[in-house]
Amino acid sequence: MRELRALTSLRGIAAMMVVLQHFSVTAQTHTAVTIPSLVPHGYLAVDLFFVLSGFIMGYRYGSAFDAHGLGAMPSFLRKRAARILPLNSAIVLTLTAVVLMGVTLPSESPGVGAAAVLRDGICNLLLLPGLGIGRNLNGPSWSISTEWVAYGLFPLLWLLTARASDASSQASVDRGRQWILPTLTALVCSAVVVVLTLDGLREWFDPSLIQMQLAFCLAEFTIGLLVFRALRSASVRRVMAADGIALAIGGAILLSMLLRMDLPARALFPLIVAALACNHGRVGAFLSRGPWYGLGEISFSIYLIHDPLRPVWSGFLRSLHPAPLGPVAALACAALAALAVIPLAWVVFVLIERPGRRLLRGRAPSTADAEPVVRRG
Repeated sequence: MRELRALTSLRGIAAMMVVLQHFSVTAQTHTAVTIPSLVPHGYLAVDLFFVLSGFIMGYRYGSAFDAHGLGAMPSFLRKRAARILPLNSAIVLTLTAVVLMGVTLPSESPGVGAAAVLRDGICNLLLLPGLGIGRNLNGPSWSISTEWVAYGLFPLLWLLTARASDASSQASVDRGRQWILPTLTALVCSAVVVVLTLDGLREWFDPSLIQMQLAFCLAEFTIGLLVFRALRSASVRRVMAADGIALAIGGAILLSMLLRMDLPARALFPLIVAALACNHGRVGAFLSRGPWYGLGEISFSIYLIHDPLRPVWSGFLRSLHPAPLGPVAALACAALAALAVIPLAWVVFVLIERPGRRLLRGRAPSTADAEPVVRRG
């Protein structure tokens, strides 16, 4: 199965969007004036992660579930665990040890007892904080917690996105009827994204943050599966493969984020995933090599290690320059700190993430198994 290198690069770019926004927030505490974010509304990159993940899970594992049904689940979960658990566990154990030594993390309150710290550590190892169980020791990890729920529901979500003719041996299924289920699924998922994005609509039922995060994850993950299903059509692939399409969608996403308009950006994320998955032109070639692809390979490490580094960087900066920084200097320091995460993430990838994945899989990975987050799932 061919590796979708442009999507690997897209995930690396998305990871850096999150990092740049978070370090912009930290830089704000070092200046007396309001500064803009280096990436306006960079948190939207997490929504892109969910769509990407759904697409890649369909691309990599959909055929196995079509062939074996629930029998494909053990192998699927084993590979997902090998992908996520080694690095997350290493970070959780490190942060738990740091808190037990008396260092307060941004997510903790001073004076937390050892028993509470150990309990939270266990919850984080089990990926439970994203579901509201235990305090989150590493802020960004909430998304992998909710995504694990999507993995557990994958057989159901895969069926909900299937045409009737995909799930039935009867070739005579009415052409209109076979699209009823995926169409309803698409409408429901789109409605969830719209309602949770627009404040006025969200006030109808006032969801908690945990509920919102889980709903966003499941809806956007399922939309990613729908995008994969749609690209099985040769005519759809031909339309989406043009360089102009990818550039137009990418430009529209950039404009939406600059204007701080969340809904258009979220609506366009499935389209950019589709466009880059199909593109074999200059855009795809540009994203399939060089630094972009390298970022994609280490994107999971970038995403998970950057938040614990923020207080370290903040303390170091304050020791060098106790007085408030000017806005330009603060943003420059934020950009440099974000870039410094990249080599550290590469070290973590080489020493922890990649060996841990190989260890849990129990054998040396073949080309088919070597997955840099968004290669093939």
